[in-house]
Amino acid sequence: MDVVQLQGILGLAIIVIMGIVIPISMWFSMVKKEDERREMILEKTCFSTLGIYTATLGINVIGSFVSPETFIHASTNISQLATIGILFSLNLFITKRRFGC
Repeated sequence: MDVVQLQGILGLAIIVIMGIVIPISMWFSMVKKEDERREMILEKTCFSTLGIYTATLGINVIGSFVSPETFIHASTNISQLATIGILFSLNLFITKRRFGC
């Protein structure tokens, strides 16, 4: 095994771990019962994550229709879960900072 293969395997392992850990932490934060202010922050975060991810999917669909031969569509379920988890985590951080929690 050379260094490039080892880096590729390490990168894949990191993506798989992120694809598993981040969505699980997202679900735990959504299930936790908290006070009204924290629930409002969580609702805002969920709604904005849904909007951002839906817009991203729309851009991917339009891109695949416009130029299907040059548009690279290499998404798997684990990468989509990782994307949603990362978006949720970033939105939660931003929303918590905005509303002072």
